[in-house]
Amino acid sequence: MKFTVLSHACLYVEHGSTSLMVDPWLLGSAYWRSWWNYPPVDRERVLGLRPTYIFLTHIHWDHFHGPSLRAYAKDTHILIPDDRYDRMARDLRTMGFKRVTALDHGREFALGDGLSIRPYLFFPMTDTALVIRSPNVVLLDANDCKIAGLPLTQITRAFPRIDFALRSHSSANPRICHHYLDRDDIVLDDRAHYLRSFCNFMRAVQPRYAVPFASNHCHLHRDTIQFNDYIQTPLDVASAFEQLRAREGLSTEIKVMLPGSSWSEGDGFTLSDTTPFSERNRELARYASANQAKLEQYYALEAKVQVTTQDMSTFFDPFFAALPWLVRWLFRRHPILIVSECMAAPDQWRVNLWNRSVEPVAQSERSSAPARMHIPAIILRQSLRMNMFGHAGISKRVRYLATHAEMPWLKRFELMLSMYESELLPIRKNLSLRFLKTFALRWRELVLYAQVAVRMAVGQNPVEIEQRLLLRAGSRRSTSATPVTKPNAETQRSAENAEKPQNDVVEK
Repeated sequence: MKFTVLSHACLYVEHGSTSLMVDPWLLGSAYWRSWWNYPPVDRERVLGLRPTYIFLTHIHWDHFHGPSLRAYAKDTHILIPDDRYDRMARDLRTMGFKRVTALDHGREFALGDGLSIRPYLFFPMTDTALVIRSPNVVLLDANDCKIAGLPLTQITRAFPRIDFALRSHSSANPRICHHYLDRDDIVLDDRAHYLRSFCNFMRAVQPRYAVPFASNHCHLHRDTIQFNDYIQTPLDVASAFEQLRAREGLSTEIKVMLPGSSWSEGDGFTLSDTTPFSERNRELARYASANQAKLEQYYALEAKVQVTTQDMSTFFDPFFAALPWLVRWLFRRHPILIVSECMAAPDQWRVNLWNRSVEPVAQSERSSAPARMHIPAIILRQSLRMNMFGHAGISKRVRYLATHAEMPWLKRFELMLSMYESELLPIRKNLSLRFLKTFALRWRELVLYAQVAVRMAVGQNPVEIEQRLLLRAGSRRSTSATPVTKPNAETQRSAENAEKPQNDVVEK
């Protein structure tokens, strides 16, 4: 096997004549010019690749990137996880792809030449951790899938010896964009959490090599460039992990594999220069300068966009209809103000879930609104038309402002929008044979949700719960661990004899 890191979260795996590309975001920017691959991608090299298969872990645009996918032939075999709903397949077919295969959770799929994959779905809004295996190597591409508890145990039991584990290490959520209107002493996100999460995950999995991954991006848009200081770099991760390794005597080694880096059974590691991060401020300034013309062109485009009340009603009328009566009743005293930011005078609407109304309001009401979302008009219009409000938050170009009392309701409103985007609403969509089949395979996840609900009821938050689960898994692995050696053909063959890759082989 040989694998190469191509970009932010794009992996290219070769074995014999078979090749697999995972999550290709290779061209341009993502999330309305907010996210950019960093370091820059070798465009000519990646466009010259012709993968046998492309696997997409989930629908977020830094993994499911339309412009990058359109660079490949429409008869390329696209693989996706078989989820409780089929939006990924629908979107791919709309783009013209003719060969789309959905793979069951936890079941092995043979690609050819001894190369196989096994997807593990996780999280109600859906992400996927992907195990890629050749006869001699096991690679876990966790990307930004925050898998923990019994679902992670399913992987480590099926693959007790993992050679490479790749995982994200920086923020891909809008928490830092939440601000209290009446308090300035509350921290809504903890930058160091992402380092702890990476380290605790690797401690739980105990691979031979840990690779910081799926966070090789930066922000160049003028609305988000300040968030570059919030990104944890691969060098930050390596430093934190080396401290953990020394403290606990872990055998796992960490490898910083920036885009262009590779590993093969014959040649070992070929690592790209880390100057983009050791000289980050200088290199980012150079990168921003090189793309300034594109950014200015986009700023001019944004300035022309406006959102109408009809746009708002077209989206929110079916959204209101999808909400259970009880949810709307709970929101009866908690309207949300949505402000469309544009170069002309901003437009704004009061969204009232209880009476199912979207009403234009005067600008003078903005300062007195206890909960509001400020969204650039270009993002709001596309979110309305494509049902992509979750993507809007990931862009970090949306600001969420509320009083301390109303912030929980603003977050619940965000949750309802994300559930609607993920087709968890209306509830009747979940009462299907497809849903039952999917979660019959993912039953461990349902057990985990019950455990999380109990812990949240006694005051723990989801981030704290995730870390405790990873720490517990790491402790169990440490007590049962056997000496770990670097991957080689002889040691791998003896361990793999009982697990030959075949289609539809369920975990034993």
